Amino acid sequence: MAIMERLRLLKDDQKIENIHAEISPGLYPGEAVLEVEVEEARPYHLSFSVDNYGKDIMRRRPKPRGEGILPKSKLMLIASLGVAGTIIALVLFALYGGNSANGADVVLAQTMVFNFVVLYEVILVFVIRYGYQVPFFSNPYIWLSVFLSISLQAMIMYTPLHFYFKVAPLGGDELMVLFAAAFGFYLTFLMYHRFFAKPM
Repeated sequence: MAIMERLRLLKDDQKIENIHAEISPGLYPGEAVLEVEVEEARPYHLSFSVDNYGKDIMRRRPKPRGEGILPKSKLMLIASLGVAGTIIALVLFALYGGNSANGADVVLAQTMVFNFVVLYEVILVFVIRYGYQVPFFSNPYIWLSVFLSISLQAMIMYTPLHFYFKVAPLGGDELMVLFAAAFGFYLTFLMYHRFFAKPM
């Protein structure tokens, strides 16, 4: 009985992840052989946060061994949005002459996809933050980075830089289609979250 109590104490030790014990008869009467296998817990854990909202991250318990970096629900979300974004980009490319023999049409198609990818990444940032229930305006630096990203896109398209980057300046109609595509991508997230996603 004393052995079992000591094994229970060992099992409660935070330095031990798992313990397995077997008792078998010894060679002589009154003797027994105790075999114990001990799996040590990891002595350290690493966490890293770059978001002010995650300032208490070091107080969270480490994830159990064997659990992935992201839960399956988030992996499914990323995969679904990746598929949706790829389909939208390919449709834009085809609609604006990506398969054309005319070089100008191909450049326009590439520009549409190029800009959609930037909008896709911007939306993805807010989708991820929404999934972690981070307040929309909690980090002004993210808004600054969004403003800078869109400003740099505009500078590339509407200055002589577009010759170097081989993109075409977009007109009002193209911009409306582009923002409609981005909105469609965001709607994909809302539909996924409404009908398929578990609470994050």
